[in-house]
Amino acid sequence: MGLIRNLWRGYRGGPNFDSAQWQSFIIGDQLLQLYLPATPFYTPEAPPPERYPLEDPGWFEAHQEQCLHHHFVHLVTEIWPFGFSVVLPLPGGGQAIGELTFQARIKQVPEQAKMDAFDLERLGQLEFLSREAHYWGEPPPEDAKSQGGWRGANTKLKRKCEADVYRRRSDYPSLQAYIDDSVAVYGYPPIHPEVREVAGRRFVFYIEGRGRNQYDRTYSLPLTSRYYLQLRFRHDVMGCSKRIQQAALAAEQRILTEMTLGPMVADRVPSHGELGEQRSTMPDGSEASLVDGR
Repeated sequence: MGLIRNLWRGYRGGPNFDSAQWQSFIIGDQLLQLYLPATPFYTPEAPPPERYPLEDPGWFEAHQEQCLHHHFVHLVTEIWPFGFSVVLPLPGGGQAIGELTFQARIKQVPEQAKMDAFDLERLGQLEFLSREAHYWGEPPPEDAKSQGGWRGANTKLKRKCEADVYRRRSDYPSLQAYIDDSVAVYGYPPIHPEVREVAGRRFVFYIEGRGRNQYDRTYSLPLTSRYYLQLRFRHDVMGCSKRIQQAALAAEQRILTEMTLGPMVADRVPSHGELGEQRSTMPDGSEASLVDGR
């Protein structure tokens, strides 16, 4: 019975703060420090620059990249897999059953928005409108080499519904109901930004994803009037046990809580020992320690 219980509730891997290290980023005249656990994944990346010069004209435009509707300058990405607490004699390699992905990036308020990033209500509205404009815009030509981050995906679904509505008229009370359901299942539903306080900081928070896969928990924090930091946690653990889901949320909370951001007033990064005695906790207050101390 104990073996069955461990298989169902236990796990190995996940973010282990016993092996966490500080990662520092000089962004404009501010120092961002993130306390991030080690990860078994290695992806070759160019070394980060010594400084991210937000104030240099054209710097953001020259270094930005796109993922779906987001345009940003990448800072760091870490992935922490979860696996069975007892290794099963089955094919399939590492037998990962879920993972938590963290990404930090810098985003820019477009000049045409004519707004201040410190206005959190409007910053949330900007995120909402940019997502809606992207997925409800005109799709790229079918022969285009790039799909533009699924640009126009909801528009394509709407046109498919309009062409198919008579065949499905017995399933939905109206065409709009058919479109809404298709977007909710296969497309990109709207987000619902809110202002949320974590460890004394106020973030713009929302959850996003595709269809029913609403895995991405996103926090935005102003850096200057025109730039803001975005911290994205992808919880690819929805099919895992409640204990794993709670551990992933506890890790998210700890990364946000221990993050530091402020003016460059000292040339020192906190040592591991200064925070090494702290423990992650579950939302209910219990410890989020890993099976076998991992």
